[in-house]
Amino acid sequence: MKKDSPFVEDQAKEALNFQITVAIGLAASGVLSPIGIGIGLGGVVILLNIIFCILGTMAASKGEKYRYPVAIRLIK
Repeated sequence: MKKDSPFVEDQAKEALNFQITVAIGLAASGVLSPIGIGIGLGGVVILLNIIFCILGTMAASKGEKYRYPVAIRLIK
């Protein structure tokens, strides 16, 4: 790993922002679980997390920048 690389820093921030977004989605699904919506929402969030993480890993391994389509970019 190149810790001083701008590419690695950019992709690490992007992945962290996406995981924060996933955590928010899972928290929302937990709150909505008593009315039944949360169970389906939680499954969708987990499935999208797996898919987008695989796509991001494949792009980063090729040296391409990857932007998660549903990430809330809190960390710049």
